[in-house]
Amino acid sequence: MRRTIDRRRPGRRAGWAVALVTLGLSAACTPGILEQGEAGTGKPARGGEPTTGAANQVPGAATDCPATDELFCAVAPHAFIQTGAHGDEVSPLALGAGAKPTAEVPVTLNGVNLKQGPYRERGRWTDDLVNSELQSMGADGAPAFSLVRVALDWPRFQYRAPDGTIRIDPDGLAALDDLIDVAAKADIHVILDLIHVRTPDGPCTADHRLAGAKWNVPAWAWEEVTGVAQDDDCKARPNELGDLMDEVLVLPETTRFIRTILKRYDASTARGRNVVAVEPVSEAEASGDETGSATSRTQRLIDAVYTRWLASEGQASLRSANSTKILILSPDKGDASLQGVNLAPIALPNVVWSHHDYTLAVIAGSAAGQGYTEDGWASSQMQDRSEVRRPGRPTYDPDLVSFGRRLTERRGYLAQMQHWAAAGGLPIFVGEYGILTTCAPDGNLATAQAYAKASQELYDGALVEGGAAPVSRTWWQLSIGGTFGGEFALLAIDGRTCPGIDDAGWMPAAFDLTAGRIR
Repeated sequence: MRRTIDRRRPGRRAGWAVALVTLGLSAACTPGILEQGEAGTGKPARGGEPTTGAANQVPGAATDCPATDELFCAVAPHAFIQTGAHGDEVSPLALGAGAKPTAEVPVTLNGVNLKQGPYRERGRWTDDLVNSELQSMGADGAPAFSLVRVALDWPRFQYRAPDGTIRIDPDGLAALDDLIDVAAKADIHVILDLIHVRTPDGPCTADHRLAGAKWNVPAWAWEEVTGVAQDDDCKARPNELGDLMDEVLVLPETTRFIRTILKRYDASTARGRNVVAVEPVSEAEASGDETGSATSRTQRLIDAVYTRWLASEGQASLRSANSTKILILSPDKGDASLQGVNLAPIALPNVVWSHHDYTLAVIAGSAAGQGYTEDGWASSQMQDRSEVRRPGRPTYDPDLVSFGRRLTERRGYLAQMQHWAAAGGLPIFVGEYGILTTCAPDGNLATAQAYAKASQELYDGALVEGGAAPVSRTWWQLSIGGTFGGEFALLAIDGRTCPGIDDAGWMPAAFDLTAGRIR
């Protein structure tokens, strides 16, 4: 197992000099950018003498960790707590440099998203690019990430066979086994994001199972809840997404798929233990009440879906398949308010609440970072991602608000989310966050690094009721290259070049996310 070390990367002084020049040049079009940094000086995070980096093992013991053979359990306010059952398997990256596995000690996992797990192309399961991403993460000198959240394309794994039966592809599960093994070899833990609700990547003809699989939900599932045959367009957003997604999620075939994954990766094997959590669905929607508000949709997900998943038995029970694996649940659309939401029905052992933190845009034109009210993220007003625009509710324009103020508001937003979740007995996990990086047309080296440094400090410095409660998180997304291209990517592969990247293809912001810690 490779030991994590802390050191300044050779030859990076020149790179930082360029970054500082860029920072100065970009200040004119980036309001408030120079207000961030060491005492507002704009100095780089790795300037001066080498540091030990942010500690990933939180001092102090947790209590009431449920009995489990998993590597981690969850007890509010900590999403991941070292159980001690399999200490030798726990990544030193997760524990921090030089730390020893200790039972019932909170651990902060810091990682990235793989935009796709194994995928089918023209009927053949393919994972070469996925494996190259993981191998890059495990290479000497790579940023010291300890986790990947893997977004799966549900239609490729579960499909309608010619005889009309709904089947789970054993070849797809075998490809997923291989991915988890490659991750373990790279000393990386895995979260499986099973139903990643989005427009499928690639053309609808890339695999016949994508035909009609709107928003990454198989055509057979939409047909089951609507009674209407779906057309072949996999890109269209179905009207049913907001009204019937909750019904899709509790179909017997849907829960059979999730239970199959939970059984396959239980704590009885090293491979199963390396899957430290399962997120059944990401950015789901639901019908909600007559107002159509995001909070009512979140409550509907809790009452109609999550409580049934968390029941010890029943047709939709996931706990009947695996009673101890950490399950990650989330609100409507990924980041809706929890004001007035009743979390009590899901405040159960090894349940973690997740939200997606696409805030704090520091460049013009980015969709990320727009708040919901003129007071910003820390507003006392309900932060509601309703599709209905409220009269007199202006758009929060990041271009008109200083970077320093946005930092304060983002810190308040995270604290508010943690407070809401902790009051309901749940810890927080940030499944997605990020900003445009240097391969994006509008990406900027200085702003990406400023955002990354601020994010690392924000999450590692989080408090709940005055106690340290660092937030585990995964950046969206890891790589740009092939069919997995993305403007938020931290790694350029397949021969691409981007401003500021090192010889291995890592963008500078990646090292800021790990406070300079490398492998």
